[in-house]
Amino acid sequence: MELTYSAQRTDFDPDTRYRNPEYFERPESGVTKVTVVGEWPSVVDAYKAAEVEVVVTRASKEKKSAKPDTKELAGAGPERLSETE
Repeated sequence: MELTYSAQRTDFDPDTRYRNPEYFERPESGVTKVTVVGEWPSVVDAYKAAEVEVVVTRASKEKKSAKPDTKELAGAGPERLSETE
């Protein structure tokens, strides 16, 4: 059985078995391969110790805030903002 440990909240593949790494306690039995999305060293180390194949991938960049980046808007007057709307 293959598992994917990911803290994602959307875009799930219906053919993939997911686990949330925030609730990881120990490796599950019967697992032959684990994909870990993001940095979850306790998950990686535990499955490697159990001699299970582990693949680590980067988490996709998510918007952390709905606020605009103030650096991008710095110096933007009303005329500049109206051009981009």
